[in-house]
Amino acid sequence: MLRVSFPNSDAIEADERIISDYRKYSLSIFAFAIALLSKESSVSFFPLLLCIVLFNFNNFGKEKIPLGKAFIAFLPYIAILFAYVATRSLLGVSQPGLGPRRYNFYIGMNLIENLLMLLFASIIPTSSVTAFTTFNTGQLSTFSAIAVVSLVFIGLLGYGLWQSRRYSITLTVGAFGICALFPMVMMNHVSELYAYNSMPFVSMMAGVGLGTIFERSNTRWGKQAVAVMLLVLFVSHITAIQGKASFMVKNGAQATILLNGIQPYVQKVPADGELLLLNPYNHRPEYSVFLVRGFNVLKYGAWRIKKTSNRDDITVRIVEQKDFKQFSHRSDALILSLDGNAIKVYREETDGSSASRSLQRHN
Repeated sequence: MLRVSFPNSDAIEADERIISDYRKYSLSIFAFAIALLSKESSVSFFPLLLCIVLFNFNNFGKEKIPLGKAFIAFLPYIAILFAYVATRSLLGVSQPGLGPRRYNFYIGMNLIENLLMLLFASIIPTSSVTAFTTFNTGQLSTFSAIAVVSLVFIGLLGYGLWQSRRYSITLTVGAFGICALFPMVMMNHVSELYAYNSMPFVSMMAGVGLGTIFERSNTRWGKQAVAVMLLVLFVSHITAIQGKASFMVKNGAQATILLNGIQPYVQKVPADGELLLLNPYNHRPEYSVFLVRGFNVLKYGAWRIKKTSNRDDITVRIVEQKDFKQFSHRSDALILSLDGNAIKVYREETDGSSASRSLQRHN
């Protein structure tokens, strides 16, 4: 007698779970690769992924997999990371190392300072550009108001997390948020852009904390107050994003003006010569990629001057005018300065200097 057996519901459910887990695993590998190609600071996700695989990769929901199998499961991430590093090396992209330079690594008090600044940038309920400029320009009343609002927000968030009683999850997510800042937090100088790596974890904690306060508000007025606070926070961040975007648009337009103004002078630079872009004295504060002054909008795009002019033989450097007297340069270097948006050949005040004579020859 022919018997036909059908898989029971438990077997079907297990198979579906296996397929679902493989899909999530494959998506995770793909997302890590995309993150590396999008921003080099995504390297910090590597140790986090290792922790997740080692401690949370279940054998399809039944039991913890052995350490050897966990390592095998992590091999694709290792391969992607090595391929990424090898590609950067082959392309000649600069790699940070130990040392005193701006984007080198150093372990000291900068570690604590950078960590506090990045955590503040990820929590502050307003534009970090506004906070920086108000502090830098001495607008202490406005800065104090921003600081007070930030502390109140942090206090409410902490209270909500405490009331949620999800201590182990909160500590784990918080630890991941701090780990996401490494290794960038060890640099001599950090940008607020590095805080973005920790934002998924900060958002999770904010959701738990503020959600708990909203759920446990016993009165209608309490719920409405929390809803209004969230709305204000939402609008504040939208305004901050639009403001930062407008700064970057202005910087792009300024870079285009400067590139077009520099082009007529590039052909005057001798073969294998040097083009110096002299930043004028300016007390305007600079901040990240948003507040940039003078030729600094071309700081990471000076190579474009050479490419658009077909002058790969020359060296292009940006120099602060206040540091120019101590700056070592070639005697026949062409030096350009700014007068508003107008570009002109710079003449040193000391007529007897070799640089002054070379500039007269360029004219």
